[in-house]
Amino acid sequence: MTFLALGYGCMDCMLPVAWAVCMDVGKKYAGAVSGSMNMAGQIGSFLSSVLFGYMVEWFGGDYNKALIPLASMLLVSAYLFTRIDPTRQLVPEKAPKPQPELAPA
Repeated sequence: MTFLALGYGCMDCMLPVAWAVCMDVGKKYAGAVSGSMNMAGQIGSFLSSVLFGYMVEWFGGDYNKALIPLASMLLVSAYLFTRIDPTRQLVPEKAPKPQPELAPA
């Protein structure tokens, strides 16, 4: 029970950072970036919960062996998250074109 509480606590500490990175990277497209992140997370959550049962069955009822692929994917995703550069925008904004100055009359 303690480890479950620690896991949920760590997850809650990660959420503000994930949303902030979406805003930093997306700028005016932050809604699309955060929506894509949320959709991918929901699809992954659904698939992992369904596939976990099949993996337990495939590993002969051993839950520990079925957790190894999930833990590996978690480590890969943690590494990929560290590779995000929040100072680099996903879609660079174009600089406004300079307007010609009018000559004084």
